Amino acid sequence: MIDLEILRRMAIFSSLTNDELVELSRIAIGRSLMPGKFVFREEDSPQYFYVIKEGRIKSIISSSLGKELMVAFLGPGEIINPVSVFQDKCSAIGSMQAVTHTKILGFKKNEFVSFVHLNSKLSFEIIKILAERMTELCYRLRDLAGERVEQRIARILLMLSSRFGPTLIFTRQEIAEMVGTTTETAIRVLSQLKKKGIVDSLRGKIIIRDAAMLRLFIEEV
Repeated sequence: MIDLEILRRMAIFSSLTNDELVELSRIAIGRSLMPGKFVFREEDSPQYFYVIKEGRIKSIISSSLGKELMVAFLGPGEIINPVSVFQDKCSAIGSMQAVTHTKILGFKKNEFVSFVHLNSKLSFEIIKILAERMTELCYRLRDLAGERVEQRIARILLMLSSRFGPTLIFTRQEIAEMVGTTTETAIRVLSQLKKKGIVDSLRGKIIIRDAAMLRLFIEEV
């Protein structure tokens, strides 16, 4: 049985009572993933609802030409497949792959759906998360359609820092994939931001030094 404190610290389960957490812990299964390991692939039909305990997962979808597109990065406390678990015979919307050594909690589909039916508070939390992700996706589509690459990179940095803090453990290639540009272009823009004192970069890390200046950069570009 999963430690109740682990569940209690996760925002999605924070509204549940102690008895409800005990019930939820009985159906939880722990799973560890090495970097590069897939939770599931795009063509799979997920049978578990997953929540990230530690580490980082990236969401990938494939274009009609077979090119992989980075959709999002998810961290501790975030849910992985909130849509497909509530649909019958539904293939996953994209692949989910571990970026770092990651630990996740899994809840078997039928057991979790039954639990949600009896806990309206949890249903509401899942709806809120889906609404937030839809809003974020709409903003990203807007940015891809109408903004310069410098603006898109700056916005992604702001979005990631709001979720993971000012020290971002992301490579330039990962940033490039998230905004739909080349690694060379991402390097050029990040170098520009570094010269302005807005960001700093180390091997595999990007540090946001001045978020206010980063917002101003978006408006001025």
